[in-house]
Amino acid sequence: MANSLIFGLLGGLVVAGIVAFLAYRSSGRDEDQDDFDDLEDDVRPAGRKPKRSLFGGFSFSFGFGRRKSAPQVERRSEKVAGWRKEIEEACDATGLIKSEAVSWIAPLIIDGHKRGSDDHTIATKISGWGNALCEDDKSRLGVRADAKLGREYVDALTRKGRKRPLAAAYFVVQRATHAHSQSERLKHLCGDDHIEGIEIIATEGALTCLAAQDIEGKVFEPKKAPSLPLRRCDAESCRCVYQGIEA
Repeated sequence: MANSLIFGLLGGLVVAGIVAFLAYRSSGRDEDQDDFDDLEDDVRPAGRKPKRSLFGGFSFSFGFGRRKSAPQVERRSEKVAGWRKEIEEACDATGLIKSEAVSWIAPLIIDGHKRGSDDHTIATKISGWGNALCEDDKSRLGVRADAKLGREYVDALTRKGRKRPLAAAYFVVQRATHAHSQSERLKHLCGDDHIEGIEIIATEGALTCLAAQDIEGKVFEPKKAPSLPLRRCDAESCRCVYQGIEA
């Protein structure tokens, strides 16, 4: 009787320990992944299954891990909104990806930059979004059999984008990322009291777009400098940058 009681107590402690450990692993995930999962819940394309946590979605905290607060979720939503304009303009300017795909592309780009990923890595994530394409579908697109393309991504491509499915995501990501970084730089320059003018420096050589050539050498008032990429930019990858001119 005593032995049965001891074994029963030991068994209960082992089970409790396993449950606590699994709950700790589930609740103590990397904070960046938590951020992205919250964003993904809002923008997951139709047909994409949500991730399930331990025991059918019930969480056990036991005091471990981090709790997510409402203000954090609001800040993440603001980040998505801050990128939306640049990504929509990138989709429109390149004509490679439909603008309605911005709702799920934006969180992928934000998450990628937060993790320090480069444009190619982020583009690979986007192009693989959704269920994997079968070899027959890849053949019809004219891409190699081992190319990693997702159904949601391919469905988001325009007719022009389907002609270059492996490159479309990169050109959109590069253009949106460059636009966002230059937008932040322009804000910084406008807030610097020592800056009296702003010049747009274009890439030298064949990559310089016609719009950049038209304003070469022109100095703008800080708050009147045009957005980058320029409205009539015809380059696949914008490389123009703002340069501040001190008083």
